[in-house]
This record gives sequence, C-alpha cells and structure tokens, in this order.
Amino acid sequence: MNEDSGSKMTADADVPDHIEALADLLDAECIDIHASCVIVTDMLRDAMERRLADRLTSETLH
Repeated sequence: MNEDSGSKMTADADVPDHIEALADLLDAECIDIHASCVIVTDMLRDAMERRLADRLTSETLH
C-alpha cells in the first residue's frame, strides 16, 4: 500500500504483471539461498564437531 500518493492500492490488482513475476523470482531465489545457507551451516557444524572430537581424542591419548 502506498499512502504517500493519497490513493490506496488493492492487493495484486494494481501490481503490474512484470513486477509480480519479479517478486515471484526473488521469492524463489531467497528460498534457494536460505536452503543453501542451511546446508553450508550444517556442513561447517559437522566439520567443527569432527575436528573437536579429533582434538579431544588426541589429547586423551597423550
């Protein structure tokens, strides 16, 4: 809704199709980016847990 113009926009009715398409694309990209970040975060967590386990094991053996 754009209140500065003095007129109220209705949902989707006043939004051009190309803007809707762009919004849909950006929504999809954000989901993909978020999913990728979650995957990378999980991989980093796993790697750090393995590294910590290796350090604890090596300290225990010494």
